[in-house]
Amino acid sequence: MNQPFIKAGISACLLSLVLSGCVDNDYDLSNIDTTTEIKVKDLVLPVNIQAVTLNDIIDVDQDSKIKTVEIDGKEFYAVTESGSITSDGITVDGFTAPAPTVNTAYARYRLDTPATRGVTLENYYELSSFSAQTVEFRAENIDSSIKSLSSIGMQPLHIDLTMTTNGFGDETVISFPVLELQFLKGLTFESLPAGYQYNASTGVLKIENLPCPNHKAEINLVATAIDFTASGTDIAGNSLDFKSEVKPISGRVKTVSTFETGTTPSVLNEIEFIVITTAEAMTATYVTGDIEYHLEGDGLNINPVDLSDIPDFLNESGTDLRLANPQIYLNLSNPVAADGLYYQTGLELGAVRNGSIKYYELDNDGVVRVEKTSAGPFNFVLSPSMPTEPLKDYATGLKHVPFTGLSDVLSGEGLPSSIEINLINPELPSQHMEHFELNKTIPGVTGSYEFFAPLALKDGSVIIYSDRIDGWNDEDVDKIIIETLEIEADVTSTIPLGAKLTAWPIDKVGHRIGDVHIEGADIEALAKGKHINIRATGEIRHLDGITFDAVVRPGSEETLSPNQTISLENIKAKVSGSYTTDF
Repeated sequence: MNQPFIKAGISACLLSLVLSGCVDNDYDLSNIDTTTEIKVKDLVLPVNIQAVTLNDIIDVDQDSKIKTVEIDGKEFYAVTESGSITSDGITVDGFTAPAPTVNTAYARYRLDTPATRGVTLENYYELSSFSAQTVEFRAENIDSSIKSLSSIGMQPLHIDLTMTTNGFGDETVISFPVLELQFLKGLTFESLPAGYQYNASTGVLKIENLPCPNHKAEINLVATAIDFTASGTDIAGNSLDFKSEVKPISGRVKTVSTFETGTTPSVLNEIEFIVITTAEAMTATYVTGDIEYHLEGDGLNINPVDLSDIPDFLNESGTDLRLANPQIYLNLSNPVAADGLYYQTGLELGAVRNGSIKYYELDNDGVVRVEKTSAGPFNFVLSPSMPTEPLKDYATGLKHVPFTGLSDVLSGEGLPSSIEINLINPELPSQHMEHFELNKTIPGVTGSYEFFAPLALKDGSVIIYSDRIDGWNDEDVDKIIIETLEIEADVTSTIPLGAKLTAWPIDKVGHRIGDVHIEGADIEALAKGKHINIRATGEIRHLDGITFDAVVRPGSEETLSPNQTISLENIKAKVSGSYTTDF
């Protein structure tokens, strides 16, 4: 640095020495101390530099989780993370009950009203005794998401019943004018032949004019659904045991025998029928009942928010970072809306510090519930309060879910290394389902999320931001032993918080000069051109410049913004001390 005024003063001193007398050229001056010390008072160093700006309070990398966000023309800093959410497809497995093994039964009919007409003999028999058959369908390993069943649809289930007697010859024709059977309850049939009536509640099957060709009556039915409420059947564990009886309960048998004139055929007092019932396997295709289905899939695992690249100033001792109404946005579809079902999920955030995690959950064990009104998408914001300016991509139909603790996720001594975002028990909670198709894969839940957390600071926090001015040192400045260094400047601050500004002298290698007492200056919030003085006293050698420290102590949870700056103008540096040189 060129210091002409210092050199001029030194030259004047030298001239006065020369003019004070003559010097004997033969005189040995080698032992004369030519060192001269000149007192310096309030010497102004010509710091001819432009205005110094302490830059933005936060200087973030492009890849940092802290981003500059602009909403409606306002810029501020926020921790951000976004991504997609997907679950595996939703499938409820079908189940099959093997074909039952049914015991053989017997039905006996007693002669009631014999009658003879010409060459025919017509008799009627009434049911006198019978034995029952047990028909049992048992299904194991039913999908655990099916919690109860009121009915099922199934592949066509063929149920056949035959009643056969061997007590008559070919001359006798047998029929059932009316036959009532106790049959399986709750069945829905594909169709019923003429003359058939079935009561699903009681299971009674009434048939009129049932023929018995070759002395064998056949009943062939095809069922497509079962209502289990009629029989009181439900799931026990993961098993279904549907049991019912099949038996004749009333009816008549008519026999008509043809004989030749002059002969009288014998008449049986009792007819015995062998009753055989067979059924195929029962394979369910849809269910009505209660479902509880847990959503799964790697796509439900949200990546942690890595905070390892947070700017250093936020890790200053004493800094307590608070999120200013942080928001987690969710955009979710409902793939089971067409089935009249909804789903829900809880959510927690975990602050990871030194291997331990502190969790924060939705208020009052709350959940995000995706309604069954449509396939969506549905938008949610999880935050302490409903934001006045929500993110535009999520604003339509936005529903607020209270999450008060979210503000404190970053709070504590030192920042967490990461933030975990976990969905808690995403599921179709227990609810009624109608005709829910089995073995069908419904596309999984899809959606997106955005963690959006404007930064603010808790009361008592500290931000320290530093900058430097150097390059002052030259041959002359290096000879000054400074006792007092006074910095004057005009300060303008756009920070809505007060700050303490100090300046430390630094030497030629950039180190702070120790054993110096610093008197800083207070800067009020939003200062405009305030004139300040900063004084450093002590022994300062080899001065090359100064470093500025702006210490901000928030008194409110004001959101931090990238345009918050502290700038210094009209900087002057005055030094007092002594200038020592050898003439």
